[in-house]
Amino acid sequence: MDHIPRPKDSARPTPRVRYYCTFKYDGSDFLTYPTQAGWSDAELFDQATWTQLDQPGKRSSASASAFLQQWLFFGLLRAFFGDAFAAADFVVAEDTFEQEGERTTAAYYVDSSPLPLLVQSANGSYYARLDYLNRCVARAHSVYMFIVYFAKTLDPYLLLSIGLLGRSACGWLHLGTTSVGFWPAPALREDVFPRGWDGGYDLLSYEMAEAGWCRRRIKLSAGLVDLGSAYFASQVRPDGDRPERDHGRCSASKCEAFSIDKGSYRSVHTQSCRGHCSFLSVDVRELESIILEGKVPLVEVGDEGRDITLLRGEPASSSSSATEYVAISHVWSDGLGNPKRNAIPSCQVEEISALVAQTFEGEPRRRVPFWIDTLCCPTTSGRAKKVALAEMRNVYARADRVLVLDAGLRSVERAGRSVEELAYRVYLSTWASRLWTLQEGRLARLLLVQFADGVFDFWNVVLGRNPTVDLAFVVESVWQPWQTIKDGSRDTRLQLMTACAALHTRSTSVKQDEALCLGSLLGADMGPIVEAEPDARMKALWGTMSHVPRDLFFWPESRLADPGFRWAPDTFLQARQKLAPDLKKDSPPPAVVTARGLTAQVYCIKLSITVPLQHPFWDICMISDEDGNGKYVMSGFRAPLPGEDGLARFSVPEDTYSWAAILATEPLKDAAVEGQSQMVMAFVYAEEDGVVYARRGIAGVIYHLEHFKRHLGQATFVDALEAGLSRPLNENRTMEGKNHVLQGSYLSVVGTRVDGLQTWCID
Repeated sequence: MDHIPRPKDSARPTPRVRYYCTFKYDGSDFLTYPTQAGWSDAELFDQATWTQLDQPGKRSSASASAFLQQWLFFGLLRAFFGDAFAAADFVVAEDTFEQEGERTTAAYYVDSSPLPLLVQSANGSYYARLDYLNRCVARAHSVYMFIVYFAKTLDPYLLLSIGLLGRSACGWLHLGTTSVGFWPAPALREDVFPRGWDGGYDLLSYEMAEAGWCRRRIKLSAGLVDLGSAYFASQVRPDGDRPERDHGRCSASKCEAFSIDKGSYRSVHTQSCRGHCSFLSVDVRELESIILEGKVPLVEVGDEGRDITLLRGEPASSSSSATEYVAISHVWSDGLGNPKRNAIPSCQVEEISALVAQTFEGEPRRRVPFWIDTLCCPTTSGRAKKVALAEMRNVYARADRVLVLDAGLRSVERAGRSVEELAYRVYLSTWASRLWTLQEGRLARLLLVQFADGVFDFWNVVLGRNPTVDLAFVVESVWQPWQTIKDGSRDTRLQLMTACAALHTRSTSVKQDEALCLGSLLGADMGPIVEAEPDARMKALWGTMSHVPRDLFFWPESRLADPGFRWAPDTFLQARQKLAPDLKKDSPPPAVVTARGLTAQVYCIKLSITVPLQHPFWDICMISDEDGNGKYVMSGFRAPLPGEDGLARFSVPEDTYSWAAILATEPLKDAAVEGQSQMVMAFVYAEEDGVVYARRGIAGVIYHLEHFKRHLGQATFVDALEAGLSRPLNENRTMEGKNHVLQGSYLSVVGTRVDGLQTWCID
């Protein structure tokens, strides 16, 4: 782990990994080494091997550790670098002392700090053995992915060192971060975590909890695709939240410390002021007049910093010269807001003006106008406020630059910190967790993040405009939440998918704001959204769209209750599901929003069950043909809601339905990719002009039976299930036609696959 760069003032020292080997690696072939060392594949991939270490008749933790380190660490290095690799260079002795005239070493440790120089010296010579090394890395990955979850009694830092080396090897071979490129952090026993823990039970999450990070930020770090990124982020020391912040109520999905209550909200003075200055306000009538004229209201601060003037900024789309200005993006919980009137303390106005001017360092200007919502967006309801909300996208998109003010980031000095660390601090900041700041950062032409001693140019440095910056630990994790809107794409489906991915880590104090922010971000027609009642804004948002990702047909989380829109998500905030694009050349067209529901081309399995439903389904249910031969397996249904009975979970409100079906995204062939699919249950009420109309039911996942057995390793389970279905009926297992009912729930139902795609409209 010593080869991984470290942040400044890291949260803890680099973990020391013991040297467990009892002899040097003998240079044997990596792929056959386990056999030579007396380990068979059957033993390697047997859970009992790793869960029963140190028990009578089983291997010891010491011998298992020695074998894994010898093979997956030293052996992999030998496979890549051959004779240029010397194991002795990676082992250090510590705690050496003299006793009775003899030097004694108490412990040896693994030190990977020579690795970067070794890679540089190799200069890519290992590419001549690319096929062999690919097989070595794949082999190491398969073993690591097994032991990392089951060997919880082994030294987790030993496993982490193996995972980090494996991930580095993927980088040398340019294997990306998918498939064999994904190396998760080692799992720990659940009992080492505090009571009520709802995050990941892995080593890096534990380390961040010990360092005092909020649970929501721990989840963000643990969710990084790249193990090197997650390790680096876990080393970052938490920023200086204000001492009154209480993260005790936070969960892995939401930080509660920065939610605000408008009734008790108080604007905050600067530290140097201590609350002695007065508030500066704008003329509300003048503010509303500027907005209704289609201009951008801007704040100009007087020379003494004691007075402000509103300017009529020319938008970039006007025929006259556009007005240069800086848009401020801030977190209301830091105290720069004011829900009651357009006013903030004069000390804050003066400080913001100074910070804005500093972003033009080296240019001959002193006072630069700026836009901040507290002063430039009306607080009272009315036409002007609706127009201001509708134009919010343009305010940030047309600003010369956007300046991020986050109290935690402003408490940290930029000097001496790497680009990686600064980028991770932004990624884990409160600013990056709030709803409105998503569009403010995404739409910026130039995004500048204020630190204690200056600004960090997030766009140009982190997002690759400077090709000299090596962002090996951040390109897969930090840039993605902000990237896709910047590509100029007007494809609403693409923007919606990427916005959904970003919103699942965001939160807001006002739930009804989500539609405003999302609509603005997507460039939707904001008129119907701002005119709608707050609780009807999401319906209005979906009504502005014509085409959406087909994935929404199968959305498994909470949805709207309005007829015609019962397919539509009611929120993306904190959602566990993400939207996935149809990337195949022969993918069906996107879904179409209609007055009767969402229309799309999907695959169908017609179920031979009674409608309305008489029974719920088991959480794993088989679909068989008319002769009782298993064909598919359904699972992945949502958990019951509080007070919801089993049948209600699968049913829809009573109506006249002719038949029921399972709808899927894939044709469910027995192939690694197409052998499983998202699914949704549908209850048909009409068939008109080649379109099947239905109420949608519960969502889940459906697998081709052979895929479920072979690719998911469930052959034993399926064999047991089929054996149980062939036994004589009893009081617990009955039949409904040819459908098997176990303890009042469907265990196996008859279904017939319809060839080809069909057009369905669901609601």
